[in-house]
Amino acid sequence: MEEKRRINPAIVLLLLVLAALIAGGGLYYARVYRPRVQESLTYSTRYSAGVRGPVKDGEELVLAEKNGITVSRNGDFITVTDKDGVSDEYADWRDGFGSNDTQIYELDANGDGTDDIIILDDEGEDETSFHRLMGLYVLLRNTADDARAPFQVFYTNAENWLSFFNSVITCALNQPASHPQLVQFVMDLNGVSVEYDSETGLALPEYRAYYMNALKDTNGNVFKLSSIRLSPAMISVNEEEGAVEMRHYVYAVYESGREQQVGTITGGISVEGGKLIITERSVVFEANREYAVPAPER
Repeated sequence: MEEKRRINPAIVLLLLVLAALIAGGGLYYARVYRPRVQESLTYSTRYSAGVRGPVKDGEELVLAEKNGITVSRNGDFITVTDKDGVSDEYADWRDGFGSNDTQIYELDANGDGTDDIIILDDEGEDETSFHRLMGLYVLLRNTADDARAPFQVFYTNAENWLSFFNSVITCALNQPASHPQLVQFVMDLNGVSVEYDSETGLALPEYRAYYMNALKDTNGNVFKLSSIRLSPAMISVNEEEGAVEMRHYVYAVYESGREQQVGTITGGISVEGGKLIITERSVVFEANREYAVPAPER
């Protein structure tokens, strides 16, 4: 007769534990995991996987109005309407547009003899000068028969224009060896190498240079210059001149960490060739009168 095989109690206990774990796992999936999957699907459908498109909230808020031109906001959309009633809306303008101060102007930005719409929008404050930093929107009327939109829009702001300016104009500041109590400023188009006298450190006479007294410590010792810094662009509109203008403050940065505003660069902004440009022959440097001195004798 065949002997019956005894079942090890440890194996029985193991099988019971496994059964409990499987049951528990099924319970976890049914009560916890599955509802969370449904919840995730709900949120993904509602919010497009975390990316929300522009929406309107039904309320049209007028941000600025001048001479029949209106700028308004409805949710994420900005609408610009000209004096003839032609309008277009935009959902890709800077976040926060219209939150502080929005200004409307009319001037000829591209030299074609007709006025264009200029919009300035407050985007914050310069931390050093405390001047307001404005975003610039230039809208040119599209006159082509096959135009897809009523306006061509050109945009820049304080930081963008500073980057563009630096890509076109080179500014340099040094302490001439023969006159270390002064700082010397020169600027020219990128690609033009300003030449200096090898002994004095002064720019050669054919280059326009400006001179300012350097800062001194409390003992009368002159600080040593480290670098030059330009502020973000302060963009404004000169209605009398009919021009968009920009201004950069120029700072001497010393090894001590002190900064000195040695002057100001001004210029114009206009449209040419389908882009914003520095208006031709508009860039001027003016030394800070507090520190300006005549050019030293050679």
